Amino acid sequence: MLCEIKANKISTILLFILGTFLGVVISFGGLDDLESKLFPIAKIENAHITENTKIMICWKITFTKLREGSPKYFAWIMETPKGNRHYLSAFRNGLDNNDYNTIPTGTTSQIINCAFKVGNIQKVNGFYLRAYAQYRVPHGLWDIPLEIPPFK
Repeated sequence: MLCEIKANKISTILLFILGTFLGVVISFGGLDDLESKLFPIAKIENAHITENTKIMICWKITFTKLREGSPKYFAWIMETPKGNRHYLSAFRNGLDNNDYNTIPTGTTSQIINCAFKVGNIQKVNGFYLRAYAQYRVPHGLWDIPLEIPPFK
């Protein structure tokens, strides 16, 4: 009888600790990052700049869609060798955000994005591009981040 009471207390304490841990992880948003690492939305196969003039820059992204999800937003960033960041207002030449949903899972696709160089970024040399994105996923509990690593 005494052993059963101790076992019940131990299991209650362990459940409390587990519940507290999960509550903290959920409240601080750690599960979206964990899900994005274990079950990514897409795999970036290749990314490179295709056009770089004084007024415009274009780049091509080749990716494989790994699972369902709708793009919520993309933040395209030009980074200079000194670490300065310039956010780009990119437009697509080809695939729209809505068209991403029609791509079958497992399919490799290409997107060409472009942006006009405004202000001081017309004079920047030696830069690279990167992107951060958020995708809505079918379970709807949170959005999944996707990072496109720096490329030239």
